[in-house]
Amino acid sequence: MRHGGSAIDSTLRGWIDSAVETLGPCEFRRRLWHFAPGVLALGGAVASSLVKAPTHETLILVLCALALPVAALCCQRSMRRADERNCLAAILGYSLIVIPLFLIFPSHRELAMTVAGIVAFGDGSATMVGMLFGDRKLPWNQHKSWAGAAAFILIGLPLAALTYWFASPAHPTVEAALLCVAPAVFIAAFVESLPIHLNDNVFVGIAAAATLIATQGLVVGW
Repeated sequence: MRHGGSAIDSTLRGWIDSAVETLGPCEFRRRLWHFAPGVLALGGAVASSLVKAPTHETLILVLCALALPVAALCCQRSMRRADERNCLAAILGYSLIVIPLFLIFPSHRELAMTVAGIVAFGDGSATMVGMLFGDRKLPWNQHKSWAGAAAFILIGLPLAALTYWFASPAHPTVEAALLCVAPAVFIAAFVESLPIHLNDNVFVGIAAAATLIATQGLVVGW
């Protein structure tokens, strides 16, 4: 059993070392920070489903959503690309969408948390996999790849659906959670693939939020 665990650890370390070498330490750290809001959202969703939610849960979630970009800004030198003066736009792209969702829909925390998951896991995976395996480019955007688009959906959809399922106070079925989240992920993946020369976190987040609000009303209801 110990030998099997060592083999898995060795394989994982080898994959991480290969990714760091291909992406570069700076970009690898940037990917980790990109995934962080999704990890926080999924972890918070699981925790809220297992224990009784505190009275001021929305305030706690908003403070967490504010604290993470502040921490990222303090560490931005370690993940700043060569052509960037700072990472302000990329970091605040999350907050501009997620925090208003918490405030506008305080009794539906699943909306903000799921959008955070879609942007974090979907967009983050698309960029990372595209850099590692993105030889075949999209016909409408030569800076994006089929591998990245596939990663957005294959990684973003299950993790975002889990976030929604755990976070929703309505306790939907797994099928209902997938019906709510899948259209948002597919549309967000398409928006991420477009040749937008501005911070795509904002556009991906807006697309995901608008679609999720619509599917929430149609599938689960308010």
